[in-house]
Amino acid sequence: MSKDYEAMTDLEAIEEACIKWNAVAFRQSEDLGTDNCALCQKHHSGTHKIACNQCPIKKLTRLSGCQNTPYELWNILTDGIPINKVDGKSLLIAQKEFEFLMKLRDTYLAKEEVTNED
Repeated sequence: MSKDYEAMTDLEAIEEACIKWNAVAFRQSEDLGTDNCALCQKHHSGTHKIACNQCPIKKLTRLSGCQNTPYELWNILTDGIPINKVDGKSLLIAQKEFEFLMKLRDTYLAKEEVTNED
């Protein structure tokens, strides 16, 4: 069953991205770039969308394509390399991407708590 990424909230998409990067970093699951990223599916994929404009990562970094995040270096180091051939340094970068997304998730959770208190 495919997920309706456009119906997800930003927080739900961030949580899905955390799940993906936890799997990549700690279980060596495959990173398929935008194809298996909930944030990309919500904010980047599709003909009616301008690259990443409403993505929480772009809002934070002010750059599209996950520039200025650990993913940028991950993408350079692992381009075209099967996950079972990725070295330890690259897996550490995947862990950093997971940690980055967890901090982003915590920021969004804090925003929701403030909103719910009003």
